[in-house]
Amino acid sequence: MHQTQNQQANKEQDKANKMAKLMENDLFRELFMEDYIERGILEQALHMGMDNKTTLDNIKARQSLHQYIFNTLSS
Repeated sequence: MHQTQNQQANKEQDKANKMAKLMENDLFRELFMEDYIERGILEQALHMGMDNKTTLDNIKARQSLHQYIFNTLSS
């Protein structure tokens, strides 16, 4: 069991290292972090209306990706 916990910890650390490397990539930051997440949320809120179910679903999708990235980095 202890070995399995160590393997899981190593796997999580490896994933965090890969995510950190990905975040260093200018194209990734520009296309996903700035364009898809940040501008996407702004566009959805301004042009689709916050009470629209599709808008909320699109914002939740962006929020989910954002949380995944930063949860991976912090694990």
